Amino acid sequence: MLTDNVNEQGEQAKKEICIENLRGLPIESTKEVLKQIIEEKSPKEQKEIITSISSPIGPPSTKIRDSLWFVVVISFALVLVGSFLTLAIGVFCGNRTSPELILSMFTSVVGFLAGLFAPSPIANSQS
Repeated sequence: MLTDNVNEQGEQAKKEICIENLRGLPIESTKEVLKQIIEEKSPKEQKEIITSISSPIGPPSTKIRDSLWFVVVISFALVLVGSFLTLAIGVFCGNRTSPELILSMFTSVVGFLAGLFAPSPIANSQS
């Protein structure tokens, strides 16, 4: 237990020294040093380092994702109802709109809904 604590403190001190030394370097030198350090790691470690640096925010939480889907689906439903009413009025009252537009609108809706319920290709490739 005590040796683990000492090792952690030693690693933390090394990190602080490295960070302090890098802060004093010009930006180009810092880039070169970091590039050299990353290139010396294995491809798996390189990928892990780059992923952790490039996406510090991380994926959205389930609550936020659900809220976004709710907004998308409600917006789509409003557009669908509004366009249906507009097309229906145009077809049945004005005779200026062709019935094929209504058919194309509904096939678009089916395609959209099929896209919502289709499994994610990203999820399949990661498993």
